[in-house]
Amino acid sequence: MSSWVKGLVYLLSALVCVGHLPSPPRALPAHQTCIFDDIEPPYVPQKRQTYAQAAGRARRDARALFEAMRITPWYHNIGTELGGAQQASLRAVVGEAVSRITQVLTVVPVQGRIVLGRNFTEICKFAVSANQPNAGKCSVARTTYQGEICIGEFPIPDEHLEGFATWSDTGDTPTQVLYTDGAGVSDTDYVLYVTAATTTRCQNDHSVLAYASYCQLDQNDRPIAGYTNFCPTQFQGPVFDEEKFVMTAVHELFHALGFSKHLYDKFKDCSNAVDHTSCPDRRDVVENRHGLHRITTPSVVNKTRHHFGCSWPNFGGPLEDRPAGVSSHWEARLMQGSIMTAKLGQPHLHTIDAITLAVFEDSGWYRVDYSTAGHFVWGQGQGCTFGTETTCVTSDDWFCLGSAVGCHYLHMDKGLCETDSYLGVCRVYKPQPGEECWKSSNAPSAAELELHGEGYQEASRCFVSNLTKTGLGGTSSPAGRCYEHRCNSTGVLEVRVEGSDWVRCPDGSSITVPGYAGVLECPPPGVLCREAYPPPHTTTALTPTTDKCPKGTPEDWDKVVYIEVTFPAQLSSLSQSDLSVFQELVATEIADLACLNKDLVVTQPDDQIQAHLVVVQLSAARNDTDGPGCAGVFSHLEAAVQAGQLIVTYRGTQYQASAIRLVKGKPSRKSSMTVAVALGVVCGVLLLVVALVLLFFYKAKTPRTISPQAPSRAPSITLQRF
Repeated sequence: MSSWVKGLVYLLSALVCVGHLPSPPRALPAHQTCIFDDIEPPYVPQKRQTYAQAAGRARRDARALFEAMRITPWYHNIGTELGGAQQASLRAVVGEAVSRITQVLTVVPVQGRIVLGRNFTEICKFAVSANQPNAGKCSVARTTYQGEICIGEFPIPDEHLEGFATWSDTGDTPTQVLYTDGAGVSDTDYVLYVTAATTTRCQNDHSVLAYASYCQLDQNDRPIAGYTNFCPTQFQGPVFDEEKFVMTAVHELFHALGFSKHLYDKFKDCSNAVDHTSCPDRRDVVENRHGLHRITTPSVVNKTRHHFGCSWPNFGGPLEDRPAGVSSHWEARLMQGSIMTAKLGQPHLHTIDAITLAVFEDSGWYRVDYSTAGHFVWGQGQGCTFGTETTCVTSDDWFCLGSAVGCHYLHMDKGLCETDSYLGVCRVYKPQPGEECWKSSNAPSAAELELHGEGYQEASRCFVSNLTKTGLGGTSSPAGRCYEHRCNSTGVLEVRVEGSDWVRCPDGSSITVPGYAGVLECPPPGVLCREAYPPPHTTTALTPTTDKCPKGTPEDWDKVVYIEVTFPAQLSSLSQSDLSVFQELVATEIADLACLNKDLVVTQPDDQIQAHLVVVQLSAARNDTDGPGCAGVFSHLEAAVQAGQLIVTYRGTQYQASAIRLVKGKPSRKSSMTVAVALGVVCGVLLLVVALVLLFFYKAKTPRTISPQAPSRAPSITLQRF
């Protein structure tokens, strides 16, 4: 072989080898795209399960049936494309995601084993005719049946499936047993199949970390089995971000548990049901209201109105505005930061919010623990028109114009004013990689830090500022800057610029800092100093709080009482319509603090003498099993007010309750001194009446000879006068 031929062979061999080298590790995408709406199955099999049934008195208490949900992960061939360490990471992610969900959701537990069903129309070619004893059973099976395959991708193991046989028109014995009954899965309420395979769905979109769907439903339409696949290449980055994977997994599993456009019309209304595994369908789950498709079920409307401070009827959870119709995600313009928007960013910028949890509550399949919900900030108290395409074209605490550098609305990160396909014409400050203020590794050069007095450390947050150190030049253009922050003992935000002392930063104000030219803008209420979205490993001390729910027994006081709550006097400046909305928000906040259904707390508008006093009627129990009674609830609320926890945000302003008092019967505006005097007068009159009655009887029984001059009186007339 000539030398040039050998050289060509060596060159071709080298090119082949290079072609087979593994791709260099790449960082995780900044945003994770969810493809659930594209892969959700229009139909899945149903299989009847056996559920616990409460008996006797417990049947009147729906909560007695529900227990912490059990989710069983079933890993399948995850070692094919993942190494040992990566498999351990995957198991840790799934385990943590399942743990977070099961702390939130409770269900009526399955009794025995879950055995899944087979799709009759897929496996059976011909059924026994209706006029035969074995009518409806399969007579001829399809030869093309390949088993139960979830979303066309994952074959469910036969050991988890029911058996199947063909039958003749008559007879008690099948003609052929094609599949025997599988053993099923014990001690679970949901089977989760987990894989890690480079599927077409992973290859088509590299911003997909994972995807999931439900595979089967029970007789009440609750999902009882689901499937999730993690794209293996996403585990090959230089740094494994477990929290990003966990939040993605929670998002996808929420879809597989019921947050789904094809399951909305299967939601159940169990408000009056004794058997919570057999409830009627809920009507009008999704309606086109106020310019968007919205979930308008009771709990979702309650939480949405409360959050935004809107009194409009049917102001429910806003679903993504998409040409294809109803979505399985929230609308990004109104729900930034929710776990269920279509695109997830960095994990510290998203939370499992109460509006999302209300969807599961209203499905009829779950009870939720709202105390586990994260603090949801976006649009809080901003009213009914917040986030519309006509109101978002502005520059404020939420939206922006142009392409300036500012702060993400949570003030954890610097952000660049941008838009995307989910935001439409609206623009927001989006965090950029390496712009987290709380990471010291992101700090620029010492000269840049000195110019604006910035500091990058765990307690640093982003503030819009044009501060420039005196002597280093004039003022600069406003931009997002990183400064250390803290919350003082009274809950007021304070900021420290390099070389200065701590400076108070009242909500929504602009402050100056000694030694610097320019101003620093303070964020709106409810963002900082509320322990919202702490970064990973933050160790900021929490303010002591009261117990999450009241304690006591149903018999501890009246079934219905009135309570009066006092708020700051500046509330009097609100209009009458604003006050009506504010009163409803107070009732909702009280219901949340007391762990009561909203319909048990009702405002009393006819009794509003002064605008800063809000009176509500409190019904602590529907029946004698729903404790505690009013005494326990009131004591809990009283402790919450003393701890400064009864706070209502309306139109961007926080109003903290300063006092609360209990008024039995119809609320009274009389002072305690007036009440005491009135009680004294009543008691005096009663004592006088008793004395006169005793004197009358004494004289009636006395012989007339002892007092012949006493005037004659008719005792019956005297008694009638009393």
